[in-house]
Amino acid sequence: MNISEITEKLKRNKLLRNKKEINGFEEALMELNEINNVKIIGDLCKGFDDNTKEYEIMYNVLHAVEDYEGEGAYIELLKITPYMIENDAKEWSKRLHRRILNHSQERIEYIKALKKMDTSIQNIIIKLIHDINNDGKKWLNNEEQKKFENITNEVLNELR
Repeated sequence: MNISEITEKLKRNKLLRNKKEINGFEEALMELNEINNVKIIGDLCKGFDDNTKEYEIMYNVLHAVEDYEGEGAYIELLKITPYMIENDAKEWSKRLHRRILNHSQERIEYIKALKKMDTSIQNIIIKLIHDINNDGKKWLNNEEQKKFENITNEVLNELR
């Protein structure tokens, strides 16, 4: 199977509603992981869905994406983020971006990648970061929220 066919298999099975979908999803994920190329991040991210029935399995995609680090990986992630938001994976997108933002060394590479994006993608990411901040107000204590706001402000200030 070529990459497009594997990605379609991943997308077709991403709701993980039954054993057949779970097996198909896991097979496709394993095949994509074997490619071991940063360009595959976009294909991996097409496997995310906020409506999935098996969050634990979906975390395998998150970990596969996180295996790639650095500016090149974040360029690929930033480019696929609008697709994720438009295709029922906004929460997974926020989860990925939040995890990067919370890692000081990776945040530097993330900022470099973000600066290379065109304004339309930057604007989408800015809105996503604001959404992540607002989500944090619901489940972080005041001190944690303040710390996270400082982190996101650091990123947003780099774009001004």
